[in-house]
Amino acid sequence: MTTNSPDSEKLLRKEGVILVILTATVYAAFLVREMGYADFFLIPHDLISASHIGLFSASRAIAFGVVAYIGKVNLVWILTPRGERPIISIVRYAVGTVLVICFALHPYLSVDGSWWGLIGVIGVVGLLLFGWFVWPLFTQKNVVGYENKVIEQARLEANSKDIFGSLFEQVDRSTYITLCFVVAMIIFAYGDGRRSAIEQEEFNLLAGTPNVALIRIYGDISVFVEFDPKEKRLNGLVRVAKISEGKELSLRKTAIGRLKKFEPKKAL
Repeated sequence: MTTNSPDSEKLLRKEGVILVILTATVYAAFLVREMGYADFFLIPHDLISASHIGLFSASRAIAFGVVAYIGKVNLVWILTPRGERPIISIVRYAVGTVLVICFALHPYLSVDGSWWGLIGVIGVVGLLLFGWFVWPLFTQKNVVGYENKVIEQARLEANSKDIFGSLFEQVDRSTYITLCFVVAMIIFAYGDGRRSAIEQEEFNLLAGTPNVALIRIYGDISVFVEFDPKEKRLNGLVRVAKISEGKELSLRKTAIGRLKKFEPKKAL
């Protein structure tokens, strides 16, 4: 009779917890992605329901997004310096953090024709880089050498006892990385759903009403939106209908181009 060692049992428990977290993350990512999609078309969140098809579609879209992003930035990580010097560890930590942040935020980049997404990403990354590599020039004036200034500032921040530092002291490295992955995935999922709605060009139009498009089917509930065929702009009206047995629903898939978001007119 064999018994598991304490280390083996600890590893199994950790892997089990990570598996539960990843499973919950996939489900949460589906719901958040669907919320991002629904928000563009003004679909109430209460209508959203999970399905095997929906979970598969969301998982596939997110997986493709992850693989595509890794393919784009892999060279950056490969070229990141390696070594035992503390400054190299700081640089690798900074590069890794920036890559994760850019993964979470890149679905928001200019898909709606505005520059606010790009400005936001540059602002967040720029602020972090300033804190890591410029701020020490002001806070560590008594330390000789730029590299020593950066290392000393990093040491002080690592030993800080603020609320975030105290919380992160309670988790190990693998748990910390998993939590960062979960947060990044949720942010990415909402942006990916929003991007999918903005970039959609083909719609199932209701026969006889070329300005009404089927957007989603949640269980036995079908969700339609109305739009202006000339301006290709949503008019803010959402129709909800229950699918009845024996009642025919005629749809025609049509490439009409991207629909513009509904913009309510301000009252005078």
